[in-house]
Amino acid sequence: MSPTRTIWLFVFAVAFLIVAGSFTASAQIATAEREAKVTVRKPTPQEVRALSDAMAASTSEEDQDLVVVNHKNGMQSVDLKGRFQSLAVAKKNSDGSVAVKCVDSAEEGTKFLTTNEKAPTKKITKKTEAEVR
Repeated sequence: MSPTRTIWLFVFAVAFLIVAGSFTASAQIATAEREAKVTVRKPTPQEVRALSDAMAASTSEEDQDLVVVNHKNGMQSVDLKGRFQSLAVAKKNSDGSVAVKCVDSAEEGTKFLTTNEKAPTKKITKKTEAEVR
């Protein structure tokens, strides 16, 4: 496998783990809020701006200052400096439900937070032990 392909494979694997962890953490927080009867409100314009700035830094795909490090064993690595991420964004809908959406840019995240757009829903059904086998 070529060194470039190895780097991209590593980058995609790390990105997948970050997204999976973020989504799980968001779902846990939403569940904890629901169980604790915490009141969730819409973010203020200042809070949306701050979130948008944070999302812009995390989702940036600027690669000009990234350096490929060649290791003795032939492996190559790149410190992505917190960029190239997808983020799980959660908001409270007008009906009281919580919507979570994975976004790849600050613009997409800001649009989701500031509109009535709902994330696609997927019905989750529990499988019995016999169905799992």
